[in-house]
Amino acid sequence: MIASITRIKLKNPLKLFKFIAVAPKIMKQAAKSPGNLSYTGRYKRYLTFWTLTIWEDEKSMMNFVRSGLHLEVMKQTRYYSDDFSTASWIVERTPSWKDGEKILASKKSKAVPGTTCKAA
Repeated sequence: MIASITRIKLKNPLKLFKFIAVAPKIMKQAAKSPGNLSYTGRYKRYLTFWTLTIWEDEKSMMNFVRSGLHLEVMKQTRYYSDDFSTASWIVERTPSWKDGEKILASKKSKAVPGTTCKAA
């Protein structure tokens, strides 16, 4: 399985309304995407949003990333944010948010205690 975590901090509150309008649609796209095993999102701190997704394999994940509304919004990342990070790694079990945060902070896809992680 492949886990993927993303963090986006919006540039300013004016971007919030457009972002909130599109985020649920992308969540639906992910949920319907072949190979998606899990999709969760959260809001943490001022204007900062996170996603944690689990995929059967890298191909399934990349098919989602490169298609539909997700692709269109990714092309506009600089409109929404100048602080965006993502990481993906191989897992044997569903990671916790804390696991994902550690991976994203390291940006090296190292093993997190309790998981088996390799760069995806």
